[in-house]
Amino acid sequence: EKKGIDFAKLKAISLLVERLKTHQITAKWDGKDILVTNKEIPESELRIQIDLNKEGAPRPKLFDVTLVHNRSVPADLMRKYMHAGNTVKQDELKHAAVAVKMMDTVLRAESLMRCRAVEALQLMKIGSKFFPVKENTDKPADDYGTVVLWRGWHQDLRALPGGSALCIDVAHAAFMAPMISISKFCKKHCNRESTSQLTPEDLKKCSKILKGFKIRTKHIKITKGKRAGEFMREGKDIIEFASETARTCMFRPTPRNCPPEEADKYPEISVYEYYKEKHGIRLDYPDLPLVWVHPKSCGLKIPMELCYIKEGQIYNRQLKPEMQAQAVKKQALSSTERMRQVGAMFGKLKLDEDPTLREFGLAVMAKPKKIKARLLKPPSLVYGNNSTVNMEHQRDPGAWNLRGIQFFKPARLKHWGVINFCPRVRDNEFMDAAESLIDGFAACGIEIERKPEFLSDTSRMSKLEALQALGQQIHAKHGATSMDLFVCIIPKIDKREWKEIKYAAEVELAKMNMEVVTQVVVMDKMCKGKGKGKGKGKGGKGGKGGKGLVNPQYSANVAAKINLKLGECNLTIQDLAIDVSVPTMVCGAALSTHAPGQLSQTYASIVGTRDFTFSQYVTEMSGQPANKFDIARLKEMMVNLLQSFADFNGIPPKSVYFLRDSCSQGQAGQVKELEVAAIRAAFQELGIEAKLTYIGLQKNHTLRFEPDGSDATDSQGNVRPGVVVDSEVNSATDFDFFLQSHSGLKGAGMTRMPRYVVLEDDHQMRADDVYNFVYRLCHLFARCTRTVSVPAPVYYAQIAADRARMYDGQDAPLDDSLSQSTVGSEHNLDARAISLPTSLASRLWYA
Repeated sequence: EKKGIDFAKLKAISLLVERLKTHQITAKWDGKDILVTNKEIPESELRIQIDLNKEGAPRPKLFDVTLVHNRSVPADLMRKYMHAGNTVKQDELKHAAVAVKMMDTVLRAESLMRCRAVEALQLMKIGSKFFPVKENTDKPADDYGTVVLWRGWHQDLRALPGGSALCIDVAHAAFMAPMISISKFCKKHCNRESTSQLTPEDLKKCSKILKGFKIRTKHIKITKGKRAGEFMREGKDIIEFASETARTCMFRPTPRNCPPEEADKYPEISVYEYYKEKHGIRLDYPDLPLVWVHPKSCGLKIPMELCYIKEGQIYNRQLKPEMQAQAVKKQALSSTERMRQVGAMFGKLKLDEDPTLREFGLAVMAKPKKIKARLLKPPSLVYGNNSTVNMEHQRDPGAWNLRGIQFFKPARLKHWGVINFCPRVRDNEFMDAAESLIDGFAACGIEIERKPEFLSDTSRMSKLEALQALGQQIHAKHGATSMDLFVCIIPKIDKREWKEIKYAAEVELAKMNMEVVTQVVVMDKMCKGKGKGKGKGKGGKGGKGGKGLVNPQYSANVAAKINLKLGECNLTIQDLAIDVSVPTMVCGAALSTHAPGQLSQTYASIVGTRDFTFSQYVTEMSGQPANKFDIARLKEMMVNLLQSFADFNGIPPKSVYFLRDSCSQGQAGQVKELEVAAIRAAFQELGIEAKLTYIGLQKNHTLRFEPDGSDATDSQGNVRPGVVVDSEVNSATDFDFFLQSHSGLKGAGMTRMPRYVVLEDDHQMRADDVYNFVYRLCHLFARCTRTVSVPAPVYYAQIAADRARMYDGQDAPLDDSLSQSTVGSEHNLDARAISLPTSLASRLWYA
């Protein structure tokens, strides 16, 4: 809507609400086109005219208002819905969902009005999140130079058995830093000391990032009206950076409405000279490109240093890795601090004191709801030589170590090597660290059949050339035509360098039929607190440590990843709380949506077990349109997984347990209808008679749980692993539960308990068996010695879905914050299979 119409509509709604009060009707507006009232509006008030001018104005300013009755919801419907559970009829269920939305509108009404305030914008609304404008403009939660972090709150209503709950939580979002010049943005984003150091590549990168954002200027003031003397608030959208600079761009400064035939009367002048003569501004950077802004037909181009980023714009691009790390750290609030902030926000909303809520029969308690929970018993983990780890006796809940323990089925290393990508690490330091790491592999049971080859001088090689050089070195010495593993040592955590190595090994080498499994190792983490030479010494400043050079726990974690990538088994669990007397297959599925700035493409991955230790997986990947929330090629992918199981074991599975990630509450019904049918169609195509249990998983819900007492608390003050919530806050109609399966890391903030919902169950599992099955699967994520937040098959599927983008040509190692849509093409947006290297597809090479 245009500004004038929006202003008039807002004022008309405010006057309409006041007018309805004379009929004892309380009305709440949703900020768009819906008005919720506590009583039916009289027929005479459905079509009215409202005078927007004040009384005594010389002439009226009439605004026509037409209201159309949509529906009425019986007062007792919500109570019936919340108490009746699965006995609610389908049509009543739909009406109840509408009632929840109406109640939510009533509770949000005051905040929604502040998002469209007449005098000044008070709140920014993004989805169901609200961000105070003045507070975040004056003092944002964090400042990253070009981007700032705003803090607000999330608010929504949830129907529960026996009642309803208002869910309020702390929310964060990245916004553009307000009113910084485009030239300063480019300098900071590209990490240049001065604007003059910006390269053409830097400017091209920033042009893509800034496209579509609004800018304001400060050199032109309003000359008439109430705002005379103020700078113009309206923003102009950036099209791109022009090819001309202020020195090279010439134009004729004709007056407005000048006839074309008279334009030649005005001599051409450069943009640089124009600003100098017209506005008295001497540009500091006349050789930088001009900023081309809308409307495009006008050809308006403004010097970069005079363009200021308009305030209040959400940064809808992918944050740089260092910004992501800082933002995650800033959002990691402890349980106590998060609850304190939620309480402060609730106090500002004053919903428990709002008298208008009583007109709708609503009341909000001022304190959080207390609920009961249960604690599940952790399983015993089985490692090599039948050694077991009793999780009940571990010091930290949900964590253990591999000291003195070997893998259940260790791998063998014969043709392998180690590459040094650390330019400042000397050869002897590199060799010492590598040998210490190898000792750690052997301690975990990995059989070192032949010592690795080493490649230390890679300073003049690309990642692909280094991998090829090491392969040629191994081939020349041992005659090997296929490689087991390349360990790549990099100096510090660097997402870009990691991506370059993976792309070279798994995409570029795969095109030459030379793919190889790689393991990236970080020197800083590997030798943390250790010396970097031979002999005895302290710390990392030059002390000389010998055999104890590598952190043992880090070495064990790397060994665990390598053992998985080579197709072997790290650990297993004797009792998964399911019947394994028949051939059983456990699947995990996940979707990976596009990040800001990437091609609108969703990737799906399904992993399926093929052995009876539930540790060896086959992976299927596919791409599909971004608007598809079900797995488009599920049937074809399941056929391949079922066939792989049958080929490996000589018999197809008789039981299939399917765990699906990203199954939101609103989509669960449709996803179940489509995906359960696709899985059964795969059974039918292969002539398999198998039972199916389908469990959906939702992490992005709005409920937060805080432990109340030491029995439910871990060492970080979060809910301890094994706590399950299956009553009071669950769905009134579904078989769902919340399970805390992991312990939050130090500084990771308050953890979120995933919600699970059983959508199909041919096995007719008891509730306790479902809880224990899911919880025990969370112990089988073999990359680390901790329980994880979701079952291991789902976790593997998440990693695979993220990696699928690389194999589809959409995640080449380019700049993380830029759009990579040029790598692919639009026809790739159809649902299709993604081919994987055949030697890797039957193992967790991406683990």
